[in-house]
Amino acid sequence: PPDLIWVGESEDEAGECFQLTADRTELVARRPPPPLGALYFESSYDGVPDRIGIGTFDLTGRDLRLDALSEARLERAIDLVSTLLAGNADLIRREIEPIDVGRVEHEGAFALPEADTLGSDYLEQYLHRWVDEPNAQLEGATPRVAASSPRLRGEVELLLRSIENRAERGRRSNPAWPDVGWLRHELGFRSQPAA
Repeated sequence: PPDLIWVGESEDEAGECFQLTADRTELVARRPPPPLGALYFESSYDGVPDRIGIGTFDLTGRDLRLDALSEARLERAIDLVSTLLAGNADLIRREIEPIDVGRVEHEGAFALPEADTLGSDYLEQYLHRWVDEPNAQLEGATPRVAASSPRLRGEVELLLRSIENRAERGRRSNPAWPDVGWLRHELGFRSQPAA
């Protein structure tokens, strides 16, 4: 079904991974505006840019596990599995655990491993594309175009500061994080913000 995309072997290489996806346009239309300075992150796959990943299925042997970030997504996944497998699967366990952002294992969860130059290169390439991709937070304008608009320039700077902040924290824990200083110049912001 269009909701599922096979993404390869599971991390432990013992099973297969499938991404549960949703239509990007529908999700963005229902999404509340983020708090000031917050960002939304989305994941999509090559060839399927109109779908956003909302959960990950891991199929190992006869066990199917889903990790998702909300109860609504979990319910959607359970409905999908029961519809597709109609009586050929049993729900054995359902766990809901609040995310504790202060827990040690979450700190640096997005940091790049020191030897992961591929991850660093990917992030660098993503940011080079980001400046010229339409952005819903900028009323559909690209960051480059919005930076030249007096009405949207402040929003671009908020996004830029969020990226700079995240990169700085990433570099503190791992020097493999790319330098994002070029973004400020690229978007026409000449000076670094005061700390």
